[in-house]
Amino acid sequence: MRPRRCICALALVGAIAAGGAAAGGWAVRTRSIDLAPLEAWVRGPDLSLRRVDFVGLAALDARALWESTGVARGTPLIDVDPAAVARAIAAHPRVARARAARVPPDRLVIGVTERIPVAVDAGRLAGIDGDGRRFPVSPQELEQLPRLVGNVEAGIAVVEAAAELDIRAGRVDASDPRAIRVELAEPGPALRVARAPRRELQRWLRLRDSGLVARYAPGEIDLRFPGSAVLSSIQVKGGSDGSR
Repeated sequence: MRPRRCICALALVGAIAAGGAAAGGWAVRTRSIDLAPLEAWVRGPDLSLRRVDFVGLAALDARALWESTGVARGTPLIDVDPAAVARAIAAHPRVARARAARVPPDRLVIGVTERIPVAVDAGRLAGIDGDGRRFPVSPQELEQLPRLVGNVEAGIAVVEAAAELDIRAGRVDASDPRAIRVELAEPGPALRVARAPRRELQRWLRLRDSGLVARYAPGEIDLRFPGSAVLSSIQVKGGSDGSR
C-alpha cells in the first residue's frame, strides 16, 4: 500500500475509534462494509513501528532518549501517541523542545532542540545555557567552557559578549554584578567589567592591541569607566612593581 493510502487508513480507523468506543467495541459492521479486517490490518505488522529517526541531536544519545519514552518497537503505529513521546523526550534536562510525528507505514520522526551550554556552574559543575538553565554536560565540555560564579544573568551576559568578540574567558566571577571579574583562558591580566560588557571588552581588545599590556604586564585591568582603563599591579618590563 502506498503511503497516502496508509495515511487514509490510519485516519479512518481513528474515526472508528471515536464512534466505535461508544458502541462498546472497535469493530464496526455496516450493511455495506465490514471494517474489522481493516482494523486488524492497521494494527498488523505492515503498519507497526520499525524506524525511529531523530533530527537535531548533537550531544545527546538517541538510544537513551528513545528508551525514556517507554514505547516498544513493533507497536502499531496508530497506537503511538506523538504528543506523549514528545513530552517524554522534553523531560530530559538538556532538551529545550521536542516534537514527534508518525510517518506511515512504519516510521516515527522526532525533532529535538538541545540546550547549548555557554558556561559551567563552578559549584555544581553543570552546564548553563543562555537562559540560565542547568543540565549535565560531557567532560570535554567541562574542560572547554568558562566557569561561572555568582549572579547567573550578569555572568552569562559577560560570557556571551566575550564569545562574540572571540575572547576566551576561563572564569567569570559575578558575585558582585557591579564589578565582574573575568579571568582569561590564556595568559593575561584579569578584567573588571559591569553593565556594558561588550563595549567594555572591546576596550580591552583595543588596549591589548596597543602594546601597553605587553609593556606594563598589569595583573588586572578595570574597564568599567567610559573612555578609560585602570591598570593595577603593574610590572614594567625591566622596571619595578607598582600600580596605576
